[in-house]
Amino acid sequence: MIQAPDPVWKRLGLSEPPDEHAGEGIGVLVIDPIGYHPALLHLQGRLRHVIIDKNMQLTVEDPFIHRERQVSLWEHGLKSLLCMAHAPFAYDSVEYTSLLPRADYTCLSYQYGSRDSLRKGIDWVLERKNEFNIKLVLCGSLWRSLHSLWWGISTSHRKKARCPSA
Repeated sequence: MIQAPDPVWKRLGLSEPPDEHAGEGIGVLVIDPIGYHPALLHLQGRLRHVIIDKNMQLTVEDPFIHRERQVSLWEHGLKSLLCMAHAPFAYDSVEYTSLLPRADYTCLSYQYGSRDSLRKGIDWVLERKNEFNIKLVLCGSLWRSLHSLWWGISTSHRKKARCPSA
């Protein structure tokens, strides 16, 4: 029989699980796509999905209303959100609670590799910083865009910097 993993709070070195009010009054921005997941139903009214599409149009969706938007269960944004905000449960006499069950969550999906798309989404969130009270930002997919932007820049510099062979 496979042993269940320790709860996230225990893996992070906490001596006891966060209480049910952890995260109350705090806004969290997750820069990565999300989709509907039943373990997040208790977040109804506290979870918004900001989407910048390929035409640079910004929409805000409630993932509980727009259930058709599916993302892979392996998406970093969804995994991060599940660690921070899943509904509490017990398994094999172990209590599994999330880290910030009472926080409000804003998830930002943008076009990977597009600084303009990312900037538009961040600007929109910053214009509402008082309303959303964001205190924590998780950049799950941001490294992919930064890497692709860096790769494009560094590749062009390398081409210019090549020395003729002797």
